[in-house]
Amino acid sequence: MDNYSFSYRWHFTSSSTPSKLWPYLSNTNQLFKDLDQLPIQPASVSHNLPKGHRELTYDLIHKLDIWEEEPYEWEAPYHLKFRRNYKNGPYKTLLLGIDIAEKEYGSKVTFRFSGEANGFSSLLRIKTHFTGFFKRTIKQVIQKYDKTIQSGNHSSLKRSFFSFRNNSKWEILTNDLTELSNKPFLSKQLIKTLRNGDTQSLKSMKPTALSKLWDQPLAQTLEILFYAAKLDILNFEWEITCPTCRQVEQKKNKLREITGPLFCSYCKSNFDIDFHNTVHLVFRPNPLVRKLDKKTYCHANPSKRPHIKLHQYIYPGQRRFVKLDLPPGSYKLQSNISDSTVFADVEEGGLEYAKISFNKNDHSHQTVTLGTSPNLIIHNQTEERIFVIAEDMDWKEYSVSASEVTSTQLFRNLFPDETLRPEQKLKCSDLTVMFTDLLNSASIYNSEGEENAIGQVIDHFEVLRQIILEERGAIVKTIGDAIMAIFQKPVHAVRAFQKAQYHFNTSTGQKNAIHLKGGIHMGDCVAVSLNNRIDFFGNTINIASRLVEEAKSEEVVISDSALSSRELRDLIDDEDSRLKVHQTDVSLKGYENVHFEAKRLVLRNSTLRLVV
Repeated sequence: MDNYSFSYRWHFTSSSTPSKLWPYLSNTNQLFKDLDQLPIQPASVSHNLPKGHRELTYDLIHKLDIWEEEPYEWEAPYHLKFRRNYKNGPYKTLLLGIDIAEKEYGSKVTFRFSGEANGFSSLLRIKTHFTGFFKRTIKQVIQKYDKTIQSGNHSSLKRSFFSFRNNSKWEILTNDLTELSNKPFLSKQLIKTLRNGDTQSLKSMKPTALSKLWDQPLAQTLEILFYAAKLDILNFEWEITCPTCRQVEQKKNKLREITGPLFCSYCKSNFDIDFHNTVHLVFRPNPLVRKLDKKTYCHANPSKRPHIKLHQYIYPGQRRFVKLDLPPGSYKLQSNISDSTVFADVEEGGLEYAKISFNKNDHSHQTVTLGTSPNLIIHNQTEERIFVIAEDMDWKEYSVSASEVTSTQLFRNLFPDETLRPEQKLKCSDLTVMFTDLLNSASIYNSEGEENAIGQVIDHFEVLRQIILEERGAIVKTIGDAIMAIFQKPVHAVRAFQKAQYHFNTSTGQKNAIHLKGGIHMGDCVAVSLNNRIDFFGNTINIASRLVEEAKSEEVVISDSALSSRELRDLIDDEDSRLKVHQTDVSLKGYENVHFEAKRLVLRNSTLRLVV
């Protein structure tokens, strides 16, 4: 039988480290565009594709090749590869691999192309693609990425002809946005990004990514994006992601358009819409400001799932060596056919080497402490090929949820019609809810007089609003002197209470200092539209409101579910937090038959006390 295989291996040098290069090389949609590859689109030929596989074709005006693409495999930030199995065209198979090895000068980048052609004539056609010109193109792209990394100008990889036109238009947009937002620096940054950014990077602008790019607080970044959307500089949309694989399954322009349940075309599973965990806000330029082409160059694009650090096939009986570069935090390793889960705490000084096994009949949960650059041996003890994933459990840091956005007062003010349908109820999982109340409001009214007291109470709401925003929270509503706020994590709620009480304790010019008490609980609830805004109901809300009733002056009472958060435990264990633990018990009205264990956290050398 004739052999029509081919193989090319090209080496390039880069002045950037693997961790710096990875966001660019793993963004395969942008990479393939920069390498002048043809745009692609989904094909619908087969009806029984395996989970995670996609059927694709080129833009029909170019070629009619159709192929089945296996899930991308990667070990961040060192390795990336994928395989295409063609149904027609010159290729039978094509494998692309990218290896990034750290060197003294930066990195050694290797591009590997291999596969099999559909005959001798097809092999000759393929050779015309893998030429010295293509190799030089890859080299130039890597050099361009290096230049972008070194300059810190990440708004654009190259300035297109479009960016040089209509200078007055961009100045007007900057001035209009600055006037409305009173944020000149962020206004300039956003307009610069819209002007110079490549079309692929602007199709889905995530607030968390822009916050890191501009080195600005997320709350401030969100505000400039809201103002830009109000001025029709940006459009926003709601991405609905599968909770299993975190792939974007739908995009909606309005919250009222969201319906469920949905079916994930990638992992072949049904899922319910979760207002807190599966609905996220993204932005794109208004077409009148910057028109984007609709072409796509890669549907998998590992950079869309930056919380996935390992995405790897392992064959039956195989022991696979894996090297990762992980920021400190909490991770979990799972396979697609085993119920066992390995939870990894990553920290400086953790294990540099570890062996992890997956067995089909294993239902255990293990915990291991790893270093930030662990070397893993993963053993597949099953008789099937398995897919192993290492996932950052703190995936909420990579996106902004609908519950967080719609509870922000500025968003409500600018977009009052952005609510759910009147009859719709959406689940919110793992929502952190905090109630605060004024303990000494009566003494303030008696000593200050009603008019001054009302002003002081209103001022205290504004202080809370600002501090809560800084901690990725939002005030849902005020109830008399009390507020109800939601947060991404319990640690944010505790820190917000600490900051607020510290502010009130150290502020001057008031006869009566504000003394807060609070209650924090984490759990599931339901989001609905009520009085033209998003509100939340359920046992989680009721318990949080009862917990605040049990608190004393400058105390927070927090439930066990919230206390189990790792970040909060780290805060408690941190000597700099000056928190001291005491045991206590609470009894909640309406929950007399439910026992709540509690701990008292005292902020040493301060009047602030936290009860947990």
